[in-house]
Amino acid sequence: MASDPIYQQIIDAVERSIADGSLQPGDAVLSVREMAQRWNCTAGTVQRAYRELARRGVVVAVPGKGTRVAEPPLAAGHSMPLRRAAIVHQIESLLLSLLSAGYSLPEVEQAVNLALDRWRVLT
Repeated sequence: MASDPIYQQIIDAVERSIADGSLQPGDAVLSVREMAQRWNCTAGTVQRAYRELARRGVVVAVPGKGTRVAEPPLAAGHSMPLRRAAIVHQIESLLLSLLSAGYSLPEVEQAVNLALDRWRVLT
């Protein structure tokens, strides 16, 4: 709605584009700069909208590749092999991004192990 703040209008527009099929899972959304130009607003306004979309699980920031439409979550009733496959897919996407950014496989493995160790302490 035009009376809504611009960041909310951006959120609504992205969600509509996903709902009508214009944007599919994995598709890139406009860069912050391009979206700011399109909406005649500041980059901060677009970043606020993208942060909210990410919080809702609608988009995901992919380092070096911009912001992309997130894959829909699996329903709770899906079998474990499908859930495991989804996890593997997400990890492979992260690995590809990190390796493309110049990190070595041993660096990534060490960082993943460190992160897992930290989470184990918290749970």
